[in-house]
Amino acid sequence: MRTAASINFKNTVRSQWINKANPALQVHEADKPTIKPMLVELIMVETQKNIRSVLAEALYHMSISEYPHSWPELLPSLLNNIRVGGSNGDATRVYGSLYALRKLCKRFEYKPTPE
Repeated sequence: MRTAASINFKNTVRSQWINKANPALQVHEADKPTIKPMLVELIMVETQKNIRSVLAEALYHMSISEYPHSWPELLPSLLNNIRVGGSNGDATRVYGSLYALRKLCKRFEYKPTPE
């Protein structure tokens, strides 16, 4: 059930986070500031690999339109979770943070650098 819910969430984010074809179906701007930190926290505490992977994919799709201009706190939040999880011995939080950070960096992996 949780896997199906996470897949549905990811698919909704992918198709409705920014919906230029039908703006009425787009996720409401007022809801986005609530959804973003909740998703980051879910990735940090999720222990099932398949669910964490799907949630991180949703984060990737959100970051395409939100990071860094509309979500400047994302990177500091991930880095802080790595630091806090490391000092508390919370391996799940550290791994989730690193996994989310990898998804965020994936966006820039093949992007050419300006000269």
